[in-house]
Formats: sequence, C-alpha cells, structure tokens
Amino acid sequence: MNSKDCLTEQELTLHYYNELDVSRSRHLAVCQCCTERLGKLSAELAGLPRPDCTPDALAGVRMAARVNETLMTRRRKRWLPVLGAGTVAAIALTITLSRAPQPEPVQVTLPTPEYATSMGLEEDMPDIDFLEDIELLKELELLVQIEGV
Repeated sequence: MNSKDCLTEQELTLHYYNELDVSRSRHLAVCQCCTERLGKLSAELAGLPRPDCTPDALAGVRMAARVNETLMTRRRKRWLPVLGAGTVAAIALTITLSRAPQPEPVQVTLPTPEYATSMGLEEDMPDIDFLEDIELLKELELLVQIEGV
C-alpha cells in the first residue's frame, strides 16, 4: 500500500529517534510498505557509528570567552561612529565660532520661579553612567548563565 498517506524518509527517521507525532506513527501499524522501509532505515542507522557527544570540562569557559569577545567587539564598533560624528561636530563648531563676529553681551535679568530653580537639569536627565552600569550587569549575568550551563 503505497499511498499519499505513507511516511516520508524524514518522518521515518523521526520515528526511529522516537520524535514523530503519534498520529503519524499509527500509520506504521496498517502500512506494510512503510514498515519495510522503516526496517531498512533502522538497519542502516544502527550501522552508523555513534559520536561521543559529551563536552569536555572547559567547553563552558571557551563559550563564555567567545561571547565576551563578541560583546567587546560590538562595543568598540558601536562607539566609532559616535566618536567620528562628535569630532566633525566639534570642528564645525570651532570653525563657525572663530569666523563669526562676536556680539556685545547684553545682560538681561528675568525673575525665575522657585520651582524652576529647585529642579535643575541634572534631576531631569538620567545618569548615563548608571545606565551603562546596568548594561554591563546584564552582560555579566549572561556570562554567568553560560558558564553555569
């Protein structure tokens, strides 16, 4: 019985490793053709050598070193465009300010409300160093998880 319901080679291989869906495995009970194909495939797969899949003791350390190296490379690459853009902006600002005529300063005093002086810009803007420390802690947690594996 070779019909459209017969199992493919991939499905037979999955059945050999007990990973095929139960509803598809039931077909083997009624199809002699698929049962014979499974027998041939089982004999072929049983004849293949089994690789040793046990990792050595330093596999986790090597993996953590590779992840750390990748993170450091990304961090270096991320700052290069920012550094270049900052340099270009600083040069453009210097050229602009050196060529422009300097106006005479005019002193203007305006009354400032109390709430504006009590809350400065420092309180409104987040601490960049703190955010970078949080990012480093996340990377450290990732490395600890990898080493624990």
